[in-house]
Amino acid sequence: AVYRWIERLDAEPALPGRPDVGREPLWAALDRRADDTEIAITEMVGEGPGESVTFAELAADVRRVAAGLVDLGVAPGDRVAILVPPGIDLAVCIYACWRMGAVVVIADAGLGVRGMGRALKGADPRYLIGIPKALAVARAARWPGIRVSSAEMSGIRSRLLKVAETLAGLRRRGRDASAPSEPGPLDDAAILFTSGSTGPAKGVAYSHHQLQAQRDAIVDLYGLTSADRLVAAFGPFALFGPGIGITSVVPDMEVTSPGTLTAQALADAVAAVDATLVFGSPAALKNVSATASDLSTRQHLALQGVRLVMSAGAPVPSAILSDITAIMPNAESHTPYGMTEVLPVADISFTEIRRAGEGFGVCVGQTVPGVDAAISPLDSAGEATGGLTTEPGAVGEVCVKADHIRDGYDGLWLTEAAATMPGGWHRTGDVGHLDHEGRLWIEGRLAHLIRTALGPVTPIGIEHAVAELPTVALAAAIGVGPPGSQQVVVVAVPVDGVKRPELAGEEFAARIRATIAVDVAAVFAVPSLPVDKRHNSKIDRTRVAAWAEPILAGGRVGRL
Repeated sequence: AVYRWIERLDAEPALPGRPDVGREPLWAALDRRADDTEIAITEMVGEGPGESVTFAELAADVRRVAAGLVDLGVAPGDRVAILVPPGIDLAVCIYACWRMGAVVVIADAGLGVRGMGRALKGADPRYLIGIPKALAVARAARWPGIRVSSAEMSGIRSRLLKVAETLAGLRRRGRDASAPSEPGPLDDAAILFTSGSTGPAKGVAYSHHQLQAQRDAIVDLYGLTSADRLVAAFGPFALFGPGIGITSVVPDMEVTSPGTLTAQALADAVAAVDATLVFGSPAALKNVSATASDLSTRQHLALQGVRLVMSAGAPVPSAILSDITAIMPNAESHTPYGMTEVLPVADISFTEIRRAGEGFGVCVGQTVPGVDAAISPLDSAGEATGGLTTEPGAVGEVCVKADHIRDGYDGLWLTEAAATMPGGWHRTGDVGHLDHEGRLWIEGRLAHLIRTALGPVTPIGIEHAVAELPTVALAAAIGVGPPGSQQVVVVAVPVDGVKRPELAGEEFAARIRATIAVDVAAVFAVPSLPVDKRHNSKIDRTRVAAWAEPILAGGRVGRL
């Protein structure tokens, strides 16, 4: 495979270099507000604001820490892993690294300890900045990197964890130092990791130019201005606040479990900064909807000031968006579509979702300006072998290209070869189609296709049809058996719940079978379905299939 990739590279004409479009550096908005005493970031603690920092303080702190990193020995191009929860310290560390040319490695806690360890060992950072708890894990698990603590600690503890410096120490080092030289637009900026929902998380490399293009795409798409203020209920999105130059607040919630965000916590965060924007995962919005009855009159009033709600990471059910519209009546709800490799790709409002109506899959809308999308049609075996097309209704792998697409996969040459097509196109691994209005519909992951004797079947259309039943809370459609002769199996979570996984009762199973057009070999009822740790929203269909297969082969019904 490596030889084939090299031969393909030799055969393809070189792509022209990226044009210089005069994009601002990632820290430019901070520089513009370097004398501004307005709050830049607030961290919520319970019902009220905790620690806050102004734009002036944040800009100065970023400059100090950037100079301190240089004094510590960090060189441009060095990789710096950052294991700090969303908030002020995370923003300072990331923007300081970018300012002096280091490459940030973001392996968020949503990957789990094992996933983080695999990611960090693959990225091999030279430095590691973390909270003491993360540094203790790093010491025990032998994660790479010279350790810097985000918090002060005793000499004994510092020696035990082999800590070379602290964030406060970096500030002292950089207090009187001259500003470091700045990186160029084509220099490496970050290694980000995919969610790991279809296998081990993959490192995705981004240059400064690509992150700048991503920032500009989001600003243009949603018409963001310095008058906006953001509640970032999804950790990674909190990083955009300083880069855009808008106030941001991190609500009181468990960072590794987005579904812990309550309506009250969201309303308190909105009230703390008079927020106009809210970004949350589908799981976060689902719990906001479920806890809305606990809102006080004051909290209801605070939520009326929100003009835009954004949710991404997995399909958002229309019922949840409808509830969110009722909770924040002056807000327009949008669900941007994209992935770690390129975000945003497309966008759709709740109004447009209703206008699009029922279809097979999830409508994610039109591609955003600067993004092209096409389909590589599936063959009878379920492989995306067809040439790129924009023909309405053609089902296949979604392929995209954009200025803000990833630079490459970090050290994963075979993955890079499989995901890259001539002309700068990226294979997303998602299966979908375009409709007659040019809207993109997502039907599932290529890895989750059900390869039946009659051809490939995509899961999301089945799952959504089943989940529309009043007795079903959530469903997964999976394939069981050898590829090419797989049987469709539905695993559903009943609204009334079950104590343990079981073959569904006749009436429950009959209703599900009557809802969908394909033959269903078996229906299971389960207490819950496994989802990814980052978004708490993406169903782990591979795990569900691995659980169901031995049962249908005569094994006992075990725990999922």
